[in-house]
Amino acid sequence: MSGAGLPSLRRQVAIAHLAGVLVGAGATMLGPILPVLSRTWALSDAAAGTFLACVYVGGFSGAIASGWLGARLRLLTLLGLGLALFAMGLGGAALMLRMWMAPSLFVSGLGLGVINPVANLIVAKASFPSPAAALNLFNFSWAAGALAAPSAFAFALRWQPPAYVLLEFGILAAAATCLAAMANSAAANARLERGAAAGGSEMRSGNFGVVAITGILLFLYVGVETSVSIWLPTGAARWVTAGASQAAAAQTAFWASLMVGRLLAPVWLQYLAPRALIFTGLLCGALGMGGLLAAPGYRSLVAAAILAGLGLAPVNPTIVAAFTTKLGLSAARWLGPVFACAGLGGAVIPWLVGAISSQLNGLRRGFAAPLIAVGAMVCLELMMGRRHRRHPQD
Repeated sequence: MSGAGLPSLRRQVAIAHLAGVLVGAGATMLGPILPVLSRTWALSDAAAGTFLACVYVGGFSGAIASGWLGARLRLLTLLGLGLALFAMGLGGAALMLRMWMAPSLFVSGLGLGVINPVANLIVAKASFPSPAAALNLFNFSWAAGALAAPSAFAFALRWQPPAYVLLEFGILAAAATCLAAMANSAAANARLERGAAAGGSEMRSGNFGVVAITGILLFLYVGVETSVSIWLPTGAARWVTAGASQAAAAQTAFWASLMVGRLLAPVWLQYLAPRALIFTGLLCGALGMGGLLAAPGYRSLVAAAILAGLGLAPVNPTIVAAFTTKLGLSAARWLGPVFACAGLGGAVIPWLVGAISSQLNGLRRGFAAPLIAVGAMVCLELMMGRRHRRHPQD
């Protein structure tokens, strides 16, 4: 890659990281805003849940659409489109009209669904020959946005009405849209695509199995991560009688360890192959989750949460890196649907934990679902490794 192209690629990666922070913030923004909307409009829990569903359905639809659009548009063009949709949705939500809130949140979710796979792909393609390290750092940016947004929104809502907070967030998304448009030149994108072609091949019939297995892996992983994050405070309260602040701190410890693990992943990748890092991460994650269930006290529960977060941290981005390297230019077509599978996992497996807990009268039993999911991921990774040994040319 020419030296003249490096500054342009760095700008594109920087914009992708900014987009990752926005996606992480967008994924958690309704947490502090929804109670205000519920009080303002006297919403029932079912009505408030409809707003959450709009963001989820929009995200799923955007991820599916990004696969179709990825084969037809430049990556930065598609990233700018996603950011523009996100900004438009936030602008519509800032009108604070109840009839417009649901469609506006759907549009913002649509933008998030487009942004996430495209930003991952930009980072992966610009970072050949080490996409795994780069994508772990990108997911650090995503986690930083997700972790910081609830506190930032809650603080802003103390001084401003929700309309202003949503509008300001929309303006930030619009500014990122302008940055993506400024960086979107044909020459820069041509260099980016050529760099990707060196690391992978066109879609072959045998690679449809890779797409399917990767979709299942991300379905399971996101379900596991979301389950631990959502149910950890409840588990802390029930298993070690933690107070509300202690339970929240345990959840924060899990998220903080995820961030630290993704920040350290490039260092670990200097000593471990990507597949070895995935296996190690899954085993550490399973040990941490087992420690949560067996913890005799609050300190041991927090230590187990940290171990689980550190173990799970590099799994998702390293799987995505292996996928983009394997498929090369065809990854633009298939990464969106794969991310849609991940979103489904984030909805299904946490629900399954609650359903098992209710049926068997115990949250510890419910945690069998994510533990089984981790075991299934190990089996699928073994299948992928065996497939690669038998068909190294695929």
